[in-house]
Parts: sequence; C-alpha cells; structure tokens
Amino acid sequence: MKYRNRSKVNNISYLRKNTRLISSSYIQRESYFYSKFESTSFERQHGSKFVHHRQGLLPFDEKSFEALNNELSNLNITPGGSYTPTECQPKYKIAIIVPYRNREDNLKLFLKNIHPFLIKQKLEYSIFLIEPIQSIKFNRGLLLNIGFLESIQLGQDKWNCFVFHDVDLIPENEKNLYYCPALPKHMSSAVSTFDYRLPYKGLFGGVSILKKTHMQRINGFSNMYFGWGGEDDDLRKRNNLETGRYRMLKHKKDSPNPKRFKLLKSSIKRSNIDGLNSIRYVLISVNFEPLFTKIVVSYDESLYTRSKANY
Repeated sequence: MKYRNRSKVNNISYLRKNTRLISSSYIQRESYFYSKFESTSFERQHGSKFVHHRQGLLPFDEKSFEALNNELSNLNITPGGSYTPTECQPKYKIAIIVPYRNREDNLKLFLKNIHPFLIKQKLEYSIFLIEPIQSIKFNRGLLLNIGFLESIQLGQDKWNCFVFHDVDLIPENEKNLYYCPALPKHMSSAVSTFDYRLPYKGLFGGVSILKKTHMQRINGFSNMYFGWGGEDDDLRKRNNLETGRYRMLKHKKDSPNPKRFKLLKSSIKRSNIDGLNSIRYVLISVNFEPLFTKIVVSYDESLYTRSKANY
C-alpha cells in the first residue's frame, strides 16, 4: 500500500493560554447523560425523522437519493455538493467535513436540511463525506484530519473555514450562523438528546468550527482514538473556544473506545506528534455525487497504536 504521509504541516504550536482543561469527573457525567436521555418528548411524540422549514421541524418521508437530488435540483448545487452564491461575494468559503459510515437515513435527512440552511446564509461551501472501508475500525478524529487535508487539496486551498459536522445533527435555528470567529467554536452545545443541556463541562463534540490556521496551530485532531469517544475531548484540551441548538437523529451507538480515558490523560503531551503531522492513510476513491463529495479511505490501526505517540 502507498500511504499518504501528510507530515509537513506548518505553525504547529498550542493554544494553551486561557485553556480550561477537562475535569476527570466528566467520565461519570458522560455515562450518566448518555444513559438518561435516550429520546426527547418531541421524538417520542413525532419520531426522529423531520426537516427544518420556516414553520419549524416537520416529518420527512423516506426518499431515495435520486428523489432527494431531484427535490433539491432548483438550489443550483453543483456536483460534489458545492454551492457559490451569485448575488454577492461570500466572505466565508467553508468546507463541511462529515465522518461517515452506514448512516444512509441520517445522511439523507442531513443533506435535505443542511443545503437550504447554508444557502440561506449566502455561503460558498462544499460538503465532504469521509468514509473508511468497511473492514477497519471507525476513527472520527483521523477521518476529520483526512477530510481537512483532502478538502484543501480538492478545493485548491480556497477554504478558509472548516465545519467538522456529525451526520446525525441538524441545526434547529436559522440564526445559528456557520462562520469562523476569532477562536474555535463549539456549535452543538445544545442537543435534543441531552434536553439541550451540556452533558459535561468541556464537551467539544458534534459540530465544531475552526479556521485553517486553528487546525495547523493545534495539529488537528488526535489520530489515536479508534472506536467511539474521546477524540472530541482531546481536541478541547488543545483548543480555546468561544453556540447552537441541534436536533440529534436516532442512530445505533458505536462501541466505546476502552482506551479513551487513558489517552486523554496524555493528550497535551502527545499533541505535537499526534495529529496532522503524523497522519498516514490510503486514498481509495473520490466521487463527486450531486449533493456531496464522497472520499473513501483506508488506514492501518497498528501504525498508530504502535507509534511513539501512544503513551
């Protein structure tokens, strides 16, 4: 296999000033909140399939991708899930990076909602779906790093803002603006699954927005978290951040990463050698679908678990 080694990343430093580190007590809080809030009263009454309209959240019938493409065909979305407003010069050029595996229903709902939502904000954007091959373990942080690097190459370095977005989260408020402020921003601080409360102090998962320079300074996400959980809290330790309200779609929970708590203890120590400058992967394919760019990749878990970054 020929691996892409993206080790030449400039400005690797740390936003340690004014950074509040996550408390170890979050472990108990995380377990409590994920077991407590399995569904909200809205979901129990209406189900989890909906779309955002001016009137609010409305039920959504299942459609094929072809039917969805036809339904959104009047929005002038170009192949690869790209849009550029014609009536203005957009201030922000945004890459939406979505880690993905086996969530087709969530993906359809996400695309139906997010395209009209972003177009209304008059943004220039593209949606990049980053999917690992089926035979390897899911690694959200690694996939987001890959999406960041590949979107820069595909966009010929035009993106100045990056939204790292889970496919099962849909913004509920049209005033939830997708732009890059001076500091990294956690967008999904209020999620329906948690009754719109932050589950524990320091949570940075779901949807976050960073400038290109932010990603370079903190060396991106950690590549060490194979399986569910940990990579978002690791990123929070590297970050200083500045919120939004989201509906979470129902989905099957992935298996937790049993090593995530141990890895979090060494997060800051590893941050200069674990991230964008240590990434290795194989690019399998790039497909420009009508509503998104699909990037399929492979990686070898042993390259990371055996590395000197694995304290």
